[in-house]
Amino acid sequence: MKKLVCVAAVAMSLLSACATVETSVNGASSGQSASSDAMYCWKDRLQTSDSELYCNWASSTAEACKETKGSGIARTAIASGPTNAKRCDHGQWLVQVTKK
Repeated sequence: MKKLVCVAAVAMSLLSACATVETSVNGASSGQSASSDAMYCWKDRLQTSDSELYCNWASSTAEACKETKGSGIARTAIASGPTNAKRCDHGQWLVQVTKK
């Protein structure tokens, strides 16, 4: 009986720990940008050059998770990034840049 109680207690603690894990990274909630200057895109669509980052950029993670038309952002307009952001429901990883 003690073993059953212990197993149940461990299972409950693991479930409660999983329930508190958020799907966001860097404090950004799902579908919202971390800051008004943040831009997101699919990690595997990101193409870099000396002067530009070309991708399917969007201002929120929700929009970025949808397949959208690509555009470029000049490297001179980027304050930080690209950094890993979050994973979309369909499995695609996003990256984030912060514009100046």
